[in-house]
Amino acid sequence: MISTDKTENAVGGFDDLDYWIVKTDAVGNIEWQNTIGGIDNEIFSDIQLTRDGGYILGGYSESNISGDKTENSKGNYDYWVVKLDASGSVEWQKTIGGSGEDRLYSLQQTGAVFPESAIQAFRKTHLFQVAQGPGA
Repeated sequence: MISTDKTENAVGGFDDLDYWIVKTDAVGNIEWQNTIGGIDNEIFSDIQLTRDGGYILGGYSESNISGDKTENSKGNYDYWVVKLDASGSVEWQKTIGGSGEDRLYSLQQTGAVFPESAIQAFRKTHLFQVAQGPGA
């Protein structure tokens, strides 16, 4: 569904949730927006500005490969980390989890970087520390 401010349809079905990221200027005018998700639910939890002027998004997803998701779910819900460039385009994404339910609630950029031999999706990108949330 599209509201008066939302310019993109949901990625999943009518009742499914997606990440909806909106960048505004200082007075609230929309500069860009991006609806990101797969066929099932994606629950957005946190966003951080990255050192390269882009954004890192954190939350959790139950979607397999579909829509914007490029990796299958590992269990019920899994961490879903998405890196956007400064204009809101997806640079990379990573699904992280086990066979159960994994819910990411917050993330924080650290100073460390992955070495050249690291996972392709994270290559030359700063590490982000993630937290599982209350009671974890």
